[in-house]
Amino acid sequence: MKNLQAVGGKERLEEIYNLSIKIGDNIFISNREGKMKVLKGKNPAWVEVLVVDGFRVRKNSIKGMEDISGIDRILSIFQSMLFSGVFSLRGFGEGLQYNGIKSFGIKKFHEFEAKVDEGRIHLYIDSDDFLLKRAVINFLSPRKEKVEVNYDFGQYTEYNGLKIPFSWFVSRVGSRGILYEIEELKFNEKIEEGFFENMSINIGNVMVSKGELKGNIIDFYERQGRTFIVTNWTAECFEKAGIGTGDTVNFRVLGKDFEFNFFKDIEEARKAGASQRGNILSKAPDSEFYILFIPGTFDLKEKLQILLPIELRKK
Repeated sequence: MKNLQAVGGKERLEEIYNLSIKIGDNIFISNREGKMKVLKGKNPAWVEVLVVDGFRVRKNSIKGMEDISGIDRILSIFQSMLFSGVFSLRGFGEGLQYNGIKSFGIKKFHEFEAKVDEGRIHLYIDSDDFLLKRAVINFLSPRKEKVEVNYDFGQYTEYNGLKIPFSWFVSRVGSRGILYEIEELKFNEKIEEGFFENMSINIGNVMVSKGELKGNIIDFYERQGRTFIVTNWTAECFEKAGIGTGDTVNFRVLGKDFEFNFFKDIEEARKAGASQRGNILSKAPDSEFYILFIPGTFDLKEKLQILLPIELRKK
């Protein structure tokens, strides 16, 4: 197949039995048999683990183990096929259907189609260089709602004898798109036996008593002139400790104490006018975990580590 030759050749592809891709806080590990594992977090604190095995997609998080369904399942299966084939058609198996030549503007593409239950994956191979340039995933929900997600792959770059797109733009009809960029790519890493079956997460340890919490840092970063420290504490922790909105708490790390104002969520902090001033401890948007919001640069930032022990006490 010309696509396999364009990527690097069938023989070179056969030499790749697994790959690891780091994109943001996610590490994707895929093997040529089509299994994929996604680790979310900062090593060694994995807050979420997702595994694709065939057409089954499971996820483990602080909420527990669950089977993924709907468009998220189809997209995960697509990613598994894409990475197992190292961005070639190899990962999509022998069930690909050829739909002929399709045109997008002046460019012409060979269209292939893969079926995954209620989903359809359309793959567009450039008729000039025979590289995968676009993928369109269509999904029909049980309510007969149509969902379409587009992947547009960036320029291919030679890497270890293969051509790889180190970025792609993902857009869903009706919403804004996101640019994804590969930060780190590795081939043929040593994988221990049972790796794809092990779905354990690691968020450290939590201890709760009246007015007190102990735990660990699971992430930290700076953004727009502020420092953010992500803890492994959840709303349930604060409820059990009897800490509520408006309370002042003492945060201890590396033997030093810092005062914070606690809010149940960031909206309550904004309503109180506290979101732009002082140290705030509140729930992170779109997350189960609570974050320490600190104006400016944190004095101890250079000494912070993932899973570093932390303590909190109600004043």
